[in-house]
Amino acid sequence: MLKSFYIFNKNGALLFNHEIAANPSDPKLVGAFLSAISSWAEMYSQSGVALFMTGSMKFLFDQSYYASDLIFCIASSKEHPDKDLHERMSLILENFLHFFWEDRASLEQGIISKEKIEQFRALVQEFLNKE
Repeated sequence: MLKSFYIFNKNGALLFNHEIAANPSDPKLVGAFLSAISSWAEMYSQSGVALFMTGSMKFLFDQSYYASDLIFCIASSKEHPDKDLHERMSLILENFLHFFWEDRASLEQGIISKEKIEQFRALVQEFLNKE
């Protein structure tokens, strides 16, 4: 079961989140924690964290070559198939890059248009709610 999706920059600023679960958590708190995990992992590898798991959840991380200061994370139940997570992440990442191509520099600094992010939210919702 999919739970949520986050985009944050390497400075820890949460740029976007979409909650699917019925009991959403504080997105800024979760975004800050996920950013800290990513930064910690980069100290030990050049690529950062790819997957983080708890007892009941897993968080899949990804970055784009074209927007390397942005980190994308999809959260699901631990039982959710990895293949599905990777496919959905790829769809969202590809569409994000097309949608925000001209805004990359602003996004990396944590600046994002509320109107444009809400338009993007509709795309994310479509990709995450597909069966």
